[in-house]
Amino acid sequence: RSRCACWTPTNEGQPRTRADVPWLDAHALVFRDAAYRAVGAVLADADEFLELDLVDGTDRLWLFNVCQIVDALDEEACDLVRFRTGRVMRIKRHVFHAERVAGLTAFLVPQARTLFLGGEAVDALDAANVAGAAFKLVWHG
Repeated sequence: RSRCACWTPTNEGQPRTRADVPWLDAHALVFRDAAYRAVGAVLADADEFLELDLVDGTDRLWLFNVCQIVDALDEEACDLVRFRTGRVMRIKRHVFHAERVAGLTAFLVPQARTLFLGGEAVDALDAANVAGAAFKLVWHG
């Protein structure tokens, strides 16, 4: 069985604390060096890590750049909110074609700017106990 999760920021509405996986946007993950060392090998097969050049040089950051776009969303079974143009505004309930996401570590779908992680990647991040990495299970198929 497959699982897919999306990253959600922690400390919602509260003062921010230092995170090993600081929030950038729903379509990308950023890792501090310690978190990158802990889970980089698991995610490396999904796409690429790009080292960010920081002005102050105090800490290394890595952008996890996922280029794999998979048409895996089952639009007929999902609960979608659309713009008048028909483009997807928000996915309220996710349903994926199981055969298209099986074995994927990380992927994007063409309908939304959201990075999805497979169960193995979420398990690795949970096991590494990195601060700031919070994932919401959006589908289990």
